[in-house]
Amino acid sequence: FRFKIEPKDELENIRFKIQQLEHQHFPKVIEGLVKKMK
Repeated sequence: FRFKIEPKDELENIRFKIQQLEHQHFPKVIEGLVKKMK
């Protein structure tokens, strides 16, 4: 790495990525649960 990442920025980055993943996967998880219940 040429640029240095501050630990706080790193944490914010990770949180942001996790939120993005949740937004992408959450609807699919709910769909799966609904299909199993039927």
